Amino acid sequence: MRIDDFLETATTETDADRLWTAAVDWLSYQGFDKVLHLSISDGTVRARTTLGTDFEQYYNAEGLARHDPFPKYCLTAPGPVSTGIDYLSEYDYLQPEERRVITAAADADFRAGF
Repeated sequence: MRIDDFLETATTETDADRLWTAAVDWLSYQGFDKVLHLSISDGTVRARTTLGTDFEQYYNAEGLARHDPFPKYCLTAPGPVSTGIDYLSEYDYLQPEERRVITAAADADFRAGF
């Protein structure tokens, strides 16, 4: 999928499921084998992921959104931030609950991202 095709879909698609599929397809074409999308609305974090139903259910059931370090540290950074278990040793400031989110993602084969 060309970037122009993806951008056209991203700016015109109104169905969330079809937009998600287009995004995952384009990212897969770019070499990303795992996708985790967080949306935040009214202080509520929702996850949509290709990490599998088990991870998504676990993430939601365990309330991991309350402790997910990605919105707190990555979305507020002025540039890309390397994330995942492969970089966990670089972030000694993370709390145990935040580390648990990263470990849970690693158990679902999500090792690194940005």
